[in-house]
Amino acid sequence: MAPITGATKGLLAVAVLLLVQDGTLGLDTPVAEYWPEFAAEGKHDITIRWLLSRRAGVPALDKPISSAAGG
Repeated sequence: MAPITGATKGLLAVAVLLLVQDGTLGLDTPVAEYWPEFAAEGKHDITIRWLLSRRAGVPALDKPISSAAGG
Protein backbone atom coordinates (compact mmCIF):
# COMPACT_ATOMS: atom_id res chain seq x y z
CA MET A 1 0.00 0.00 0.00
CA ALA A 2 2.79 2.48 0.85
CA PRO A 3 4.44 2.41 -2.61
CA ILE A 4 1.07 3.07 -4.26
CA THR A 5 0.21 6.05 -2.07
CA GLY A 6 3.75 7.39 -2.39
CA ALA A 7 3.66 7.23 -6.17
CA THR A 8 0.28 8.90 -6.50
CA LYS A 9 0.83 11.94 -4.24
CA GLY A 10 2.18 14.03 -7.10
CA LEU A 11 -0.70 13.10 -9.40
CA LEU A 12 -3.23 13.92 -6.70
CA ALA A 13 -1.57 17.29 -6.04
CA VAL A 14 -1.70 18.23 -9.73
CA ALA A 15 -5.33 17.14 -10.05
CA VAL A 16 -6.40 19.02 -6.91
CA LEU A 17 -4.56 22.20 -7.88
CA LEU A 18 -6.15 22.16 -11.34
CA LEU A 19 -9.61 21.80 -9.75
CA VAL A 20 -8.83 24.64 -7.33
CA GLN A 21 -7.60 26.81 -10.21
CA ASP A 22 -10.83 26.15 -12.13
CA GLY A 23 -12.92 27.01 -9.08
CA THR A 24 -14.39 23.50 -8.98
CA LEU A 25 -12.84 22.60 -5.63
CA GLY A 26 -12.34 24.80 -2.59
CA LEU A 27 -9.54 23.95 -0.17
CA ASP A 28 -11.43 25.46 2.78
CA THR A 29 -14.69 23.74 1.89
CA PRO A 30 -15.79 20.90 4.20
CA VAL A 31 -15.20 17.47 2.66
CA ALA A 32 -18.83 16.63 3.51
CA GLU A 33 -20.03 19.18 0.94
CA TYR A 34 -18.60 16.98 -1.80
CA TRP A 35 -18.97 13.62 0.02
CA PRO A 36 -21.92 13.78 2.48
CA GLU A 37 -21.22 10.37 4.06
CA PHE A 38 -17.82 11.66 5.24
CA ALA A 39 -19.59 13.79 7.87
CA ALA A 40 -20.39 10.72 9.99
CA GLU A 41 -18.76 10.37 13.39
CA GLY A 42 -18.29 14.12 13.89
CA LYS A 43 -16.18 14.78 10.79
CA HIS A 44 -18.52 17.42 9.35
CA ASP A 45 -16.06 20.32 9.85
CA ILE A 46 -12.99 18.72 8.27
CA THR A 47 -11.90 20.68 5.21
CA ILE A 48 -10.25 19.55 1.99
CA ARG A 49 -7.11 21.43 3.09
CA TRP A 50 -6.94 19.51 6.39
CA LEU A 51 -7.46 16.20 4.62
CA LEU A 52 -4.75 16.85 2.05
CA SER A 53 -2.26 18.07 4.65
CA ARG A 54 -2.95 15.06 6.90
CA ARG A 55 -4.19 17.28 9.73
CA ALA A 56 -7.72 15.90 9.77
CA GLY A 57 -7.00 13.27 12.42
CA VAL A 58 -8.62 10.55 10.36
CA PRO A 59 -6.80 7.23 10.75
CA ALA A 60 -5.96 5.31 7.61
CA LEU A 61 -6.92 1.86 8.91
CA ASP A 62 -9.32 0.93 11.68
CA LYS A 63 -8.21 -2.72 11.99
CA PRO A 64 -4.94 -4.54 11.60
CA ILE A 65 -4.15 -6.00 8.19
CA SER A 66 -2.49 -9.31 7.48
CA SER A 67 0.17 -10.08 4.93
CA ALA A 68 -1.51 -13.44 4.28
CA ALA A 69 -3.46 -13.70 1.01
CA GLY A 70 -7.15 -13.03 1.47
CA GLY A 71 -6.77 -12.03 5.07
